[in-house]
Amino acid sequence: MIRYYVIKDDYIKQIVIRGHSAQNKLGRDIVCASVSTLIISSINLIIRLRLDELIEYEQDNGYASVVVSNFNETLDTILINLEASLDDLENQYSAYIKKEKK
Repeated sequence: MIRYYVIKDDYIKQIVIRGHSAQNKLGRDIVCASVSTLIISSINLIIRLRLDELIEYEQDNGYASVVVSNFNETLDTILINLEASLDDLENQYSAYIKKEKK
């Protein structure tokens, strides 16, 4: 199961995603592939917009974390979109991905 949480006050300060969905075998797992695509696309956009100095990013097998050091409206919009997309996946595939409360 993939679990994720978002820490926010006035803006998103951290997003952490961990685990594997086990929705299907390796290479056919659409939930895991979707989550990976969302996080990689979000980070690539942050880098292309030269906002990466505002975050600390870590990714490893079954783990990704984005920590925001300073508020930026564009950065926050990207992370709001990431959260909404993860929420949409949870609504469609609740047996494989869950949002945790923090």
